[in-house]
Amino acid sequence: MAVEIKLDQQRETSKGFSIIIYINFKGKRKNIATKYSTFLKDWDQHKVEPKKSHPNYSELLNYLFEVKYRINQLGNLNNYSSIEKIKSELLNSNSDDLMTFWNTLVKEFEKNGLKKAEKYKSIHSVVSQFQSVILFDELDYNFLIRFRNFKLNNG
Repeated sequence: MAVEIKLDQQRETSKGFSIIIYINFKGKRKNIATKYSTFLKDWDQHKVEPKKSHPNYSELLNYLFEVKYRINQLGNLNNYSSIEKIKSELLNSNSDDLMTFWNTLVKEFEKNGLKKAEKYKSIHSVVSQFQSVILFDELDYNFLIRFRNFKLNNG
């Protein structure tokens, strides 16, 4: 099981080789294309980053730093149920976080002038005191029991 940044050296285009994020998870492989490409002369294979001669050196270096940071944040890949979950986590394309969804919902209620926005905001603040990041996968009976116990202990 691995997540790596690689050059797709199977296909060279006029812009060079595509820089991809390679995921190998439970025997399944997935390549995620980035919007960046490079020629071999502008790429440091050992450091897995562009050389200073790359035309978009700073932008690409910043992007790769961010991707490497996200890869490190993934931690143990066994905590994920599918390759698609890893992909969405890396690309931040799908919010599996209840609190982020909740904030979006409150903003939508406020924009539409709904009075329930204030109620949702106050409940959000109580729940965020308990746990600031809540994945939808975590919402189960045990989570509710822990939240109830937290509320009973903290008023």
